[in-house]
Amino acid sequence: MQYKEAQDAFLDVINTKSYITLQHSASIYKSLRSALKKPLKMILLYGEPGTGKSMMLHKLYDDLKDKQTIFLYDTPLEIEHFLKRLSIDLLGESETSLTDFIQKCKEVLPQIAPIVILDEAQLYDDKLMEMIRLISDSRKVRFVITLHKTKEEDLIAKAHFQTRIWESFELTNAPIDEIERYIQNKLLQVDLPDLLNKDFIHHVYGYSSGNLRSTHMLLYQFLDLLQNSDKNETHEDILEIAAKKCNFEKKESSKQPTNNKNYKNFLVATAMAIALVIGGYSLISKDTPKDKKIEVVKQKVAKEVHTKQKQNDPIKIKSYEPQILKPSYSFLQKKPEPTTETFQKVTKSEVVKSVVQKSSMFKHAEASSSQLDDLLRRYKDNKNSKIATHIANRYFQKENFKDAYRYSLEANELDPSSQASWIVTAKSLFKMNKKKDAVRILRSYLSAYQSKEIKTLLFQMLSGEYK
Repeated sequence: MQYKEAQDAFLDVINTKSYITLQHSASIYKSLRSALKKPLKMILLYGEPGTGKSMMLHKLYDDLKDKQTIFLYDTPLEIEHFLKRLSIDLLGESETSLTDFIQKCKEVLPQIAPIVILDEAQLYDDKLMEMIRLISDSRKVRFVITLHKTKEEDLIAKAHFQTRIWESFELTNAPIDEIERYIQNKLLQVDLPDLLNKDFIHHVYGYSSGNLRSTHMLLYQFLDLLQNSDKNETHEDILEIAAKKCNFEKKESSKQPTNNKNYKNFLVATAMAIALVIGGYSLISKDTPKDKKIEVVKQKVAKEVHTKQKQNDPIKIKSYEPQILKPSYSFLQKKPEPTTETFQKVTKSEVVKSVVQKSSMFKHAEASSSQLDDLLRRYKDNKNSKIATHIANRYFQKENFKDAYRYSLEANELDPSSQASWIVTAKSLFKMNKKKDAVRILRSYLSAYQSKEIKTLLFQMLSGEYK
């Protein structure tokens, strides 16, 4: 098997077309966009190397370049070249005097100040930073700058930054669940969604700690070794060799951050327990002995925490492993097909309700119900996959996801290759909060059939674009 395409997916290059939105950085990007609407002189984006700062800046530039005046300087410039390039970009002419440049900016530039993005600003010297400070003070140019936050030198503490930056955002390493989705999406872009499993990605995280650059380096090296590996070597063995080549050490004892709700639930339960201790202790009679007071409170706290833990236990979804050629839906309870009499009763009730509201609403509901009723009768007489898919889609539009799921499975049984029915199946599961089952179904389909639409839907579900 050739791994060249997969290897190229982890090249450490900036390509906004392959940008993958991560939850932990999406909120920062949204805040950054909002900050640009304010009359701020300077905005700072900082973080350790490899947290995605440069990629975010390039995405920001691509998203805004057709909407407003914005420039991106991704390579640090010498002081004499910086003013020359800036004046050509902003004024259309070369300027060597800082005083003249600022004066012309005040005379020529529009009220809405252009944005200049400076990547790798920690490489600029103090004299150039002072020049940027003076230009920003004119309020005719706004700067967005990125800095590496390092242990050796905390550039954020420099005076010319502290007094000018009005908003700052820190990018951190991604948590493990997001790194998992990130790697899966990267592989999905090159049609290899099942190349690396979840357990292996956890091993990757043990070396990279969620740093995107480290993750890229490690997987690029791993895939390079994998092409010429011995069949007896496991992926974990090859990964260990790749990590040594990258000088990475596994952090077995490090805690892996996650974005699940369990931690929040734990905090809620703890807070309630503390509140109960405070409140419960005060409710006990003052005449009660001190030891007995503590014991009573302990019992109440234990009971309350136990109750909260039970309430916060994640719901266990019954795993549905579809067999593409023989999908099983025997566990679903089939409902009796609606009769004409039932349909007429529903229609009458709709008429009464619609007259009170609006006649046009009734006509729409009547037509929609009539079409569904007709499809159900036709399906009863002729078990056809296309009709079942139409019924499933009708129920899905009505947000009746359970019946949409049921009829889509029947359509799958009649025609396993029909991508339309499998799409409704996955969407219905997703809407019923069975997201893992929805993803599993789409992957199972792709293992048997090629479908661009299925790939797109799978990508949207994994990246969080599908809601």
